Amino acid sequence: MPKIKKRCWCIDQETGKVYREGHCPRLKEKRHGSYWFRLEAPSHDGTSRRQPRFGPYPTLQEAKDARAKEVQRIHGGDLRLSPKMLYRDYLEKRWLESKKHLKSWSDYEEIVRLYAIPGLGYVKVGDLNKDHFLRLAEEIRRINRKTKVGKRESEMLLRLLAVRAERADKDGGKKRYSTRPISLARLHKIMAVLRSSMSYLVKVGTLTDNPADNLPIPTPRRHKPLIWTEGRVARWRSTGKKPAKIMVWTPEQSGNFLDNITGHRLYPLFHLVLLTGLRRSEVIGLQWAEVDLDKGWMMIREAITTPDTDETGEESEEDLWEEDLWEEAELERLGTKSEAGERYVSLSRSTVAVLRAWKRTQSTERLKAGRHWNDTGLVFTRPDGRQIHPHTLVYTFEQLLRRHDMPPITFHGMRHSSASAQLAAGIEPKVISQTLGHSRTSFTMDTYVHVAPEIQHGAAEATDAAIPRGASAYGTWPGRREGAG
Repeated sequence: MPKIKKRCWCIDQETGKVYREGHCPRLKEKRHGSYWFRLEAPSHDGTSRRQPRFGPYPTLQEAKDARAKEVQRIHGGDLRLSPKMLYRDYLEKRWLESKKHLKSWSDYEEIVRLYAIPGLGYVKVGDLNKDHFLRLAEEIRRINRKTKVGKRESEMLLRLLAVRAERADKDGGKKRYSTRPISLARLHKIMAVLRSSMSYLVKVGTLTDNPADNLPIPTPRRHKPLIWTEGRVARWRSTGKKPAKIMVWTPEQSGNFLDNITGHRLYPLFHLVLLTGLRRSEVIGLQWAEVDLDKGWMMIREAITTPDTDETGEESEEDLWEEDLWEEAELERLGTKSEAGERYVSLSRSTVAVLRAWKRTQSTERLKAGRHWNDTGLVFTRPDGRQIHPHTLVYTFEQLLRRHDMPPITFHGMRHSSASAQLAAGIEPKVISQTLGHSRTSFTMDTYVHVAPEIQHGAAEATDAAIPRGASAYGTWPGRREGAG
């Protein structure tokens, strides 16, 4: 592999010329100079020698990455990959590199490392078939589940378990991965990534069809939001059991919650979520630079999350599927879930007033913190300016629910509550979909229309009015046909 050299264009005071490559005394300084490399490249006539120079690159790592790509481009010209290549080598050296531009790259890398390589990495890509991927899916579902008495764990499962045994934490120590079973929703995401890796091989002509397509994997059960009616609240108070996994407040219950917590430091955050339906990652990642209080709008562009929720993935309707089992990790500053997620959101007058008051509170905290203030630029922060951890926010929300005896919902349930309140207020579905950052209006309606009884009640009255009846028919019913008996 050609060497990478650091050089600059400084003038030698003795000779009046540029220093020879590598001879400037300041090159030992970290920020002085840049990195370059040369490659042997084919000439036009196949005889003369060509060594084009590539650079400058500000860091050594960037130069290494660029060198690898240029070597592949010059010497590996043909995009066609050999079917004799091991699946592991293909994933690590080719496919993952092509996905580095994605916001969800870290998830791709984790899926490849935890499932694809230990499961099928030893197989040549040309030998992979549907049975390989079906067996891998079956073994992934067995992770962290009890093995039946008398049945041995397969070699593939042992490999999958071994790679999950421990991982490095933020302090350089070792930490175990989650011990919970892999949900169907997570399994579908894993298989979608592997299907994408095989699709690339079909596109470049290495394979004729995709062996990971159309696998008979069970579909996860979809959970639709259910509203907290008076009857359901009463039943919950007597039994302690929620009637559904995803519960939603009525507009009145949302108002009661906000009235109860007006004195809490993070009241403005909860107010904003219930009025606009922001995701947890979006409200934590909101920057003051993206908020215009004078004109009454904000731009949703960034999200701060941990991979213990599906919010690090691409846009999908997974908010309502079985919980994804991500492993706990460091906070990540990402873009929004999708192009639809990057959006303008209008602010009501009351919300603008709340945010102005919060901005004054934050300024006071900044003065109090002095030199210990962390200038993150975030709208919602800890008292010292640091970002709020998603888990801390959920814990705070759950404490407030218990303290004020509110019907329980998840933090994400506030987003659902906001959507149903907007529907009940008669806002156009297209506007609601844009406010929430959904990619399709049909998904918004399919998910939330049954949560707003006012809509269905209005439809019932409209249907009644459309069917003409005699005046005596309203409000009476004889209970039997005339002349019967």
